Amino acid sequence: MAADTKSTHVQTGLENEIDVKSKDSNGIDEKTSQMDIKGEEGAEDNGTDESKNKNAKEGKSDGEAKNKYNKDGKDNGGVEGNRRGLFGFGRSENQDSKWYRIRNRTKKRISLRNREGELLETIDAGKAKTLRGDDLNKVDKTNLKELIGANRISKKELEYTEDIEYIVSNLTAKRISIKHNSYPTGLFLPAFGSRTIKGKTLLVHEYNDWEDQGLIKIEEAFVPTEDQTAYGILGLLIIALGLFLLVGIPTAILSQAISWRTIGIVTAIGVILMAITLSTTGSNLRPMFSNFTSLLKLLPGIALVLATGIGLPMLIIYFFGDGINLLGAQTIELAYLGRLMQLGFISIASMLPAFLFYLFGRQQVGKQKENFYREAMLLDPNVWSDNEAKNKYEPLLNSVFDTGNSPFSILLLVISTSLLVMGWIITLTPLGSSHQELTNLIDFFVPVATPFTFGFLGAYFFTINMIYRRYVRADLTTKTYAYITMRLLVTLVLVWTVSTLPQFQTSSALETGLFIVSFIIGIFPETGIALIQDQFRIITRQNLERDSFSLTHLEGMNLYDRARLLEEGIENIENLAHHNLMELIARTRIPTARLVDMFDQAILYLHLGLETDENEENGKKSKNDPRDLLKSLGVRTATDLIKCKDKLITFEKDEKYRTLINKLEVIETALKDDEWLNYVHNWRSYSSSQEKSIDNPFKFHETAIKSQQP
Repeated sequence: MAADTKSTHVQTGLENEIDVKSKDSNGIDEKTSQMDIKGEEGAEDNGTDESKNKNAKEGKSDGEAKNKYNKDGKDNGGVEGNRRGLFGFGRSENQDSKWYRIRNRTKKRISLRNREGELLETIDAGKAKTLRGDDLNKVDKTNLKELIGANRISKKELEYTEDIEYIVSNLTAKRISIKHNSYPTGLFLPAFGSRTIKGKTLLVHEYNDWEDQGLIKIEEAFVPTEDQTAYGILGLLIIALGLFLLVGIPTAILSQAISWRTIGIVTAIGVILMAITLSTTGSNLRPMFSNFTSLLKLLPGIALVLATGIGLPMLIIYFFGDGINLLGAQTIELAYLGRLMQLGFISIASMLPAFLFYLFGRQQVGKQKENFYREAMLLDPNVWSDNEAKNKYEPLLNSVFDTGNSPFSILLLVISTSLLVMGWIITLTPLGSSHQELTNLIDFFVPVATPFTFGFLGAYFFTINMIYRRYVRADLTTKTYAYITMRLLVTLVLVWTVSTLPQFQTSSALETGLFIVSFIIGIFPETGIALIQDQFRIITRQNLERDSFSLTHLEGMNLYDRARLLEEGIENIENLAHHNLMELIARTRIPTARLVDMFDQAILYLHLGLETDENEENGKKSKNDPRDLLKSLGVRTATDLIKCKDKLITFEKDEKYRTLINKLEVIETALKDDEWLNYVHNWRSYSSSQEKSIDNPFKFHETAIKSQQP
């Protein structure tokens, strides 16, 4: 299609208004509306070859040049796409309430006019403007057809509106800048950050490509929330009715102090109140039922734990703790109160670990997954966006976050609760007649003084502390309760074995300190193993093999972290350094910064050799231990050593450091081959670097990779 251009008049010294006439392939002339073209050069052109430069000099766009040589009269794909986008398969007008981005694809300013020739909008070279549909409909349609057909402008329909506030979230670990249509300053978003802006502001920023690439997420700021008051009332009614039935039914069966009619009336009232609460929720009824259904799925496990934690000690006290006589007594005696308090204490202490498992909130799994994806972007050098993190690690997280509803999970909870009940029954012994022996309430809570009971108390002390720590970290899994079961059984075996050692047979257990030793074995089973090993060494005069890479050598490693790592099969430093770091973060929920630091220490520890541990086993302490020398200089991790290597060379003249300095080159080379060091280095670099904003979504990965290179 050839174009004839004639200058009609001059508006200003900078701007010429010209008529554009075009002739289609059938030889039909059509006169377009007037278009202003500013004579000065504007934004950057996408092409750099000679044909593009020639077209620019002639005032043509790349699309015009392509259309000029289109022999069959058909538009190319880009032009056809623009026409479909503008007129929507036969539609001649734009929707009034919609918004559209009009971009000038030439190097000269373009003006849009109506049929009367009045100037409506001007778009600078290489820039864009956001127009409402009713405003765009005022522009002469023939003029728009010519501009889009010549690929001078492009048009895109926007899905957001100006009268709503939106939250724009950055789904990457990089600082990004979303360009403004006309101004050099853009919309800045920090790594993983978000901003709440009005729709009018959002529409004038070029967010489409960022959103299409999955690098940002846009959602309405004000989302209707569920009626939390109704949830609270319904929850209280369910708890109150459940507690009433829990106490009332056994009471009606054993003592008939409460009638079944009363139980039925109270239950009916509770159900009616729940129905009234549900009816007041209105549109929120569906999500409430959804949450209620999720709660019902947990009820089988909760019911079995309740039956074990309350029913088992109740039956033992009733049949073996003089419960029959106490319930049949005409007056309430101290023994009745004491047994009741024993029952309550044993039940609460035994069920608390299992109830924390259901209480810690699997409704927050979505938030935990989101945090993991963010940390994965900071750690994994090959993951840059939220979508990439989900594609790579979602199968891992799905296997980690179980619901606790499986039969195996329920079985582990019931077994651990049963062992705790039996332990407390043996410790407090609520058995036999209590009329004469026990005259004070304190007497009901004095433990029986045996090595086993103190071993159980130590194991329970460790268990309740571990459960609470993991509850706070949202790290309660079914494996936790398998570990509790194993810990109780191991304590039992070790206490029995240690109590037979010669040093504990010479006098009473109180005098030899066996009770204290048993309590410590419950907390630190290694203590009992060490005592047995020492006795074995005395008898056979042979040394048992010791672990040279104990986790206790790492700074910040405490008892509960070692126990948690043991659940994942990590027994020493070598196991830790070669375990899957990402899987360990997902499964243990040990704070990522601490876990990365442990890995960083473990990597360096392995590469510094075994000399220190061999000397310690022989009762020697090396004066020039490389780990101590490095720590004296503030170097405690592998990344510290790599970063400070050049500074360490300055100590070469010091005889104390000379041997270590001579090994640095080899150690550094070996460190670079470690499988997880890149992940650790990536984490460190994010925390210490100040990065420039990335403003091109199509070059995001290229720019991000360059920013990570040292």
